Amino acid sequence: TMNPSTQEILDAAEGIATERIIVLPNNSNIVPAAEQASSLSPRPMTVIQSKTIPQGIAALLAFNPQQEFEINVAAMTESTSTVVSGAICVAQRAAELGGVRVAEGQIMGLLEREMVVAGDDRTAVLLELVARTAPEEGSLITLYWGADTREDEAGEAAGVVRSRFPGVEVEVVFGGQPHYNYIVSVE
Repeated sequence: TMNPSTQEILDAAEGIATERIIVLPNNSNIVPAAEQASSLSPRPMTVIQSKTIPQGIAALLAFNPQQEFEINVAAMTESTSTVVSGAICVAQRAAELGGVRVAEGQIMGLLEREMVVAGDDRTAVLLELVARTAPEEGSLITLYWGADTREDEAGEAAGVVRSRFPGVEVEVVFGGQPHYNYIVSVE
């Protein structure tokens, strides 16, 4: 219900004072509208296939205003492939997906939009989700904590992740997102 239409993307692009536009959908459901907007735009518009918020953030960090447009597009596109994305949220109804059962009100862990773990303890589900990404030494794990999570709880969760996965860097960032206690980025 929050996905922008093709026209909304075109309207937003019209308000930008630049010759070329890069669109980061950050959601696989938005990619088709962004691609259609690109085909209808009077100015060159390139869609980076970011399908998650962590991919979009990685693409933004790869952008260098001193570089040529095409080099930026290539760097931004490449950066999206280096990120594994996950999320922790409360199940709104009972379900079974991919052999994982979750009851209404339980915590579920999504990895690349697929439910891979469910349980009653948010930190335990987070740890299992991160374990499924198989972070290597030197990896960066970012926990974007949401509107329904307290800052101290996010800090404690980060500490547990650091303890369980020595040799990785863990960042905690307030994302403020609704519905998701954590959006997880592993690079």
